[in-house]
Amino acid sequence: KKGVKLLSNERVLLLTEKSNMSVPNMSGWSLKEVNAWANFARLEIITEGSGFVKEQSIAPKTKINQDMKIKVRLE
Repeated sequence: KKGVKLLSNERVLLLTEKSNMSVPNMSGWSLKEVNAWANFARLEIITEGSGFVKEQSIAPKTKINQDMKIKVRLE
């Protein structure tokens, strides 16, 4: 959206073609960032811990499907 200001180092999610969406590498992401992406992708996220993502149950670049549930461990 034109004129929107972003913070430095803020993640921007762009939808180019939903059928080709894949799981991102969430290593280092905050819970807020994980939830924003999950809402964007319409996937269920199961979280464990607090802090920043250290592990995720589905490998990055895996093509998503609507039945997926991704577990992330934060430290």
